[in-house]
Order: sequence, then C-alpha cells, then structure tokens
Amino acid sequence: MFQHISPLKRSKNATSKTKSRKRKNKPTLPDYLLDFGHVILGTVRTHIVRVTNPGIAPVSFSVDHNTIADNGFNVELDRVKLLPGAPDHEPIDFVVSFDPRGANLAPGSIESVVPINILYGPQVNLRLKASITMPDMEISSDVLEFGEVKCGNCEIITVQIHNHKQVRCEWSALPTEKELREQSSSIDKHMPMHLRRKMKPEKPKPKTFELMPSTGVLMPGQRVNVQVKFMPTEERNYEHRLIVRLAQSSQRLMVLCKGKGQEPRLEFNRNLVEFGPVLPHSLGDEQDIIVKNPCGFPIEFYSLELDRQYLEEEKILRLMKGWDEYNTILLPPRPVNEKLPEELTSFYEEQVKKVEEAEQLKKEQAELAEQAAGETKEDETVTIQVPTTSAAAPGLQSGIQAKSGEQLEEEEDDEEKIRESLSSLALGDLEVTPVSAAIARHLGIDLTPDGKAARNRRGVAIIVHGAPVSGKTSTAVQLAKKYSTALLTIDGVVIEAISNGNTPAGMRARELCAETARKKAEEMKAVETEEDKKLGGGLSMEQVQAHTAGQAAVASNHSNTQSIISNRKTSSMAGAPGKDKHAKMIPPAVQHAGGAAVPDASSNSQAAMSPPPLAAPIARRLSISASAVGEEGLYSCVLPEELVVEIIADRVQLNDCHSGVVFDGLESLFCQNMFSAANCILKAFNNRKYLFFVTLKLDYASMKEQEKKDQEEKA
Repeated sequence: MFQHISPLKRSKNATSKTKSRKRKNKPTLPDYLLDFGHVILGTVRTHIVRVTNPGIAPVSFSVDHNTIADNGFNVELDRVKLLPGAPDHEPIDFVVSFDPRGANLAPGSIESVVPINILYGPQVNLRLKASITMPDMEISSDVLEFGEVKCGNCEIITVQIHNHKQVRCEWSALPTEKELREQSSSIDKHMPMHLRRKMKPEKPKPKTFELMPSTGVLMPGQRVNVQVKFMPTEERNYEHRLIVRLAQSSQRLMVLCKGKGQEPRLEFNRNLVEFGPVLPHSLGDEQDIIVKNPCGFPIEFYSLELDRQYLEEEKILRLMKGWDEYNTILLPPRPVNEKLPEELTSFYEEQVKKVEEAEQLKKEQAELAEQAAGETKEDETVTIQVPTTSAAAPGLQSGIQAKSGEQLEEEEDDEEKIRESLSSLALGDLEVTPVSAAIARHLGIDLTPDGKAARNRRGVAIIVHGAPVSGKTSTAVQLAKKYSTALLTIDGVVIEAISNGNTPAGMRARELCAETARKKAEEMKAVETEEDKKLGGGLSMEQVQAHTAGQAAVASNHSNTQSIISNRKTSSMAGAPGKDKHAKMIPPAVQHAGGAAVPDASSNSQAAMSPPPLAAPIARRLSISASAVGEEGLYSCVLPEELVVEIIADRVQLNDCHSGVVFDGLESLFCQNMFSAANCILKAFNNRKYLFFVTLKLDYASMKEQEKKDQEEKA
C-alpha cells in the first residue's frame, strides 16, 4: 500500500528539517587563555597574538566584539579572509589591549571571552583575564613619639615600609611642584618689581622632621627600613604629618611625628657691667658676674673670639665632607667638655703633616734649582724635573704661605685630580670619610674589610653549572629574581675590575693582560715577517730537497703501514682462543724488519680528527676602550688563583650583593679550567651559611633536539 502525501504537507516537513539543521551548535575547540596579570589602574597593557593556519586549505574567520564592549578589552582584528595553510603557514598578528581607566573599572579581577568564528569550521574562544590593582604600602608605625630633644641634636627613629601588593611601588616624601610654587610666591604681589629684585632670597631652613631617604622604589613583597629624623631649632612642642605619596595611586601614607625641643639657656645676675674710672698703667678693675643654668642638663659655653679650642675645631670641621644644603653636619653626640671624635682630629693632623712635607720638599727643590742655575753657563739651560707631591687640604694650604694666582690654580687642579682619584669608588660602595667612620663607631658598625665581609656573608650564594644548552643562564636569572640577589659571571667581574682599575687586584690583572697583548703583537709581527720573506725570495735548494725527501719517506712508510695493518686486522677479526680480550687496546705501533716503530693509521686519523684538549683557554681580545688601555689593547690570560679570588671577593662586598649572589656558569677566560674557577668562587665566598651548587644535566638526544630547534629559529 502507498500513502498519499499532499504537497503542502511535504513543504512543511522540509522547512522543519532545515530549521532543525540551523539549530545545531557549532563544535567548540578548547579555549586559549591570555592573562594580562596585574594591571595598574591608569595604565594600558597590550599583547600581540599570532594566528597560524596549521591546515592545508585557506581559512577565513571573524572576531565577535560584542562580548568585550564594556570590559576594557580591545581586539584590533575584525575579519580575515583566506589565511594560507600548508606549505607556507603564513601567520597573522593582531594586538589585544586592556584599558581599565577608559572603561571606568574598579580594582578587582575581570574576565571575558572573545569568540572567533571559523567559516565552515569550529569556534575558537579567546579567554581574556586581568587583575586591576593600585600601588600601596604599609608602614610599621604611623605615630612616632620623639620625646624631648636638645636643640642642636637630632633623634632618629627607624621604621619599616612594606609593599604588600603585586606591582612595583614608587614612593616619595618630597614636596610637590604646587607646594614649592606656593612657598616661592610668599612675596607680596603688590610689591613693585624693583623692590622684588633687590630682595635677597631667603636661605632654606632645615627641616624639623625629615624622612631618609626621601624617595625610593619597592618591588612586590619587598621590605625596606627608613629613618625619620627630628632636629628641633627652638624650645617648643612640635607636631607634623609626613606625607608619603605613591606614584600611579590615589593612596598615600600619613606619619604623625611628635616631639619637644629643649633649648639651652643661661641666666646672668645682671645684663650690664659698668666700670668706674681706671688710671692708665694700673692693674685695671674686675667685676664678678654670676651665671646660672636653669635647664635640667649640663651646658658648655665659650667665647667665639677668645676660645682657642673652638677656633681649632672650626678649622677641622671646615675640611670635613658631609655638609648638607642647610649647612649642617651629623656627628656623634659629644658630652660636655669633650673634644671632637678622634677620627676627625687624626685626619686633620694627617693633612697638616702633608702640608709641612710639601713645603719642605718645595724648599729643597728651590735650593737645588738655585745651585744648578749658578753652576751652569749663561747660554745653557737646565731642566729640573719636579716630582709630584701629595696635595693637602685647601683650607690649610692658604694659611701657611701666600702664593701667586698661577700657583694656586695649578694646586687646585692637582687637588681636584687627587680628590677624583680618592673618591672613585666601585658600584654600590660607600666612601668611608672621617665623619662616617665616627658615626659608624658610635653605632657599633664595623667598616673594616673583615666587618663588611662578615655582613655580606649573611646572604645566599648560588653557583649554577651544567652542560651546554642546558639552560644555565635562564635558571640563574630566575634564581636571582626569586631571591633578589645580584647576578654575576666570572668574566664579567674580572673585566669590570680591569676596566675600572681602582683596586690593586684590578691593576695587577690589567698588567698581566697587557703583557699578554704585547706578546701576542710580537708573535703576529714575527709571523708577518716570515710570510714576507717567503713571498719575496721563495724556497732555497736545500729546503726543496729536504721537502722532497720528507714526502718520499712519508709515502713509503704509509704503504708499509697499510699492508701490516691489514694483516693485523685479519688476525684480530679471527679471534683466536688464548688471546686476551683486550688485545685491541695494544698501542698502535708495529715493528718493521729493521726495528723501527710505525704508528697505526687509525691512530693517525683519530689524532687528526680529535686534537688533545687545551691546557688553557684561548687568549681573546677584551672589549675595553683604547683610551684606557692603549692601542695594543688587552688580551685575556690565565690569572693566578689568588688574584681571581681577591677580585671576586672585592666584588661580592658591594651593596648589591647584601641579599646574596648568583654566579652564572663556571666557564672563564681567566681560569685554567672549571675546577679552578669553582675553587676561586668558593674561596671568595669564604664561610657562608647558605651556599648552594646547582648542576644542570642534559642527555645527548635533548641537546641535539635543542640545537636543531635553535637552527630552525635562526633560519
């Protein structure tokens, strides 16, 4: 039987089938995640995304922007037509940006999905994620009580600031430009211009409360100790709020500082002293004045014109370094009736001694010049070489002998050069002045090399070593970033010491490298001379005959060796019983009938293919400016172990190594081998509580795969 279906019913069934087809969802591939990380509110973060067609046929796709309209994300791609596949696999790049301020977003996490629809293919989702944050800090104490402090003294309290956010925080306690303009515009606006010009600018007054240092940068999770100084200038109660502003943030820290100044006071029983008539040439008249100290602490007073100790101390203080813009200098507290710290007085005595020696030497040179001038004839000239002398302090030089303007200019130039040479310090090092030495002694800080080494041995010390292409550098960088340590290499440390030349070890290393460069230049010159001789005259008859005879002997020996070796190979392949299983390890030498030993051909080929290992690294030219080392330059050489140890030990004493140090590899141009390099580093580290040696291993297959990958990337 057959069922009759009307045309109308057929059309309805057809439309229902097409609708059911349209309702089917497209297959979706796994999502791709693009994480922007922590983004500071007010900044725009961008990423570049690369799309590649791994298939064969060209692909067309489009991006749906409706889901990211109000989320701050922006995809700079709309539609791509016919992206080529194999064999070119041509990629296409587009930019994805995130602007939280433009979308008026609040701090917090945000996530969006961007659908990418492939024509006649599945759907790919690009998941975008970001965390909006602002820099912020925490302080250990926001209220500081300094108590009573004498005027002329200062009290310092140490507090700790902590960056508990995941982004870098830059802070400053300096006044803003607006505040500085308000301070400078304190002059009356209605005052005539000619009167304003005549007014002298006021000297800056010292700050009562000051944060030291006043600016800084904190990395995520970092803690730093800062100091707040209170220095009163009069007797009254002080209260001030220190404001610490944070860059790219609306947050700020407020520190309330309180203190009281105590000013020394003296009371006299009378303010006016009147003397009666006094006869000339008499003994004069005397009157007594009673001075009382109403304060609760002892006071030392003196005459500015008659006290010799005060005048002598003023001379000493003028020579010191450490004066700030307010003409103040910090020294350890001095009890009543005590002298200046011994570090300052000893420095002054050394300067006086240098001046006396310089003057004595100049007198002797002048006498020698006069004697030489008297002995020579009128038409002859005498040249006297004056040796350089050590320069003394400028404040003392002018008080001993009056000099002409040219001599003073020459002496000032010499003093500037000596000061520059004395003040040339390594990176992160601290200049030890008499003032800093006195303060360190008062605080119990040891500034000697042994004391600095003991402080620097607290940090972690890591040595990263391994096979080539095993990822030593990337591992060392990650470890240094993790523990906030300095990242060093042996060659980098030695080359830095050689280029600076401000340490005895660095100067000694420079001399050795310069000597190697001279030898290298002489060798190259000798080779060039021999080549010129050969090109000019050719070979002599004796050299030609010797060369021909040597070739014939080598050819005969080679033929005999081949025949004998073939017999030995046949017998060794037979494997006769009773022979030692290690017979193939017999030295490859065969006796001729005449008794002469002939080396094996296989040994010759092996020796030619694999030369013996080098006894020392090859000397290479160091990249140091010619102005510092001369035209010949410097070449690397194997330095004595004691010298390398001293150079590394000096480098790890700097301030950037206080938290620790990571050494990237043991390969060096200045050590005999890796064992020597490791020994030098361990000796330079001395005794450390936390010392680690990281060795990275790599099998042959992984190494070949990595080399192949690197070659493909280069191609």
